Amino acid sequence: MNRRSELLADRIEEGADGLATFAEELSEAEWHTPVSGTDSRSIGVIVHHVATVYPIEIQLAQTIASGQAVTEVNSCARIVARRPTQSAHSRMTSWTRRRSSR
Repeated sequence: MNRRSELLADRIEEGADGLATFAEELSEAEWHTPVSGTDSRSIGVIVHHVATVYPIEIQLAQTIASGQAVTEVNSCARIVARRPTQSAHSRMTSWTRRRSSR
């Protein structure tokens, strides 16, 4: 892996680790708290959204690192739509387990 790829991978991993730590520390009430007065989505919904996109970011980073052109950005939406439904808490728990087993 070249230096640029390593830096990108490190940055994605750092963000995922930070999100996992944040999600693990949330109480049940905090998990269901609306994001703001103008955005009624819960913190859990936002965590789920971000956790769902990480595999896409990794795939995109791998494509860029391999020197291939990124030609179809809209494919991300199709990838998300095809992913099986999984709760955010479950997704983050799975991510954390994989991270701690390294």
